[in-house]
Formats: sequence, structure tokens, C-alpha cells
Amino acid sequence: MAIATCLLEHLLQYHFKDYFPKVQEACRDSKRFRFTFRMSSQFGQTKWKKNSKLYHELRKKYE
Repeated sequence: MAIATCLLEHLLQYHFKDYFPKVQEACRDSKRFRFTFRMSSQFGQTKWKKNSKLYHELRKKYE
């Protein structure tokens, strides 16, 4: 939970463009990372319309 809320959320909050492709890759490759990603919430850049769509598509893909 700490990785999702203290690290992942804040990386995406400020650096969505740089880190989201890496998040997508990690989700594809790791069941544990998918679990971590699903525990994260949206802040900052993650809430921007285009980024929010990508974020929700990825969450839905790994429900």
C-alpha cells in the first residue's frame, strides 16, 4: 500500500508522461505490480482528461 500511495501516486501526479508507459509495462509483466497500481489514486496530472482516460483504461484492463 505504501508503494502505491507514497511513491506511485506521486510519480504519476507530477511526471505522468514520463512514468505512465513504464507503469503500463510493469502492469503487463507483473501481477504484484498490477495489484499495487490498482491501490493507487489519481492526483495532479493523473486527473487531466487525457491522462485520466489512460489511467482508467489500464485499471479496467486488470480488474
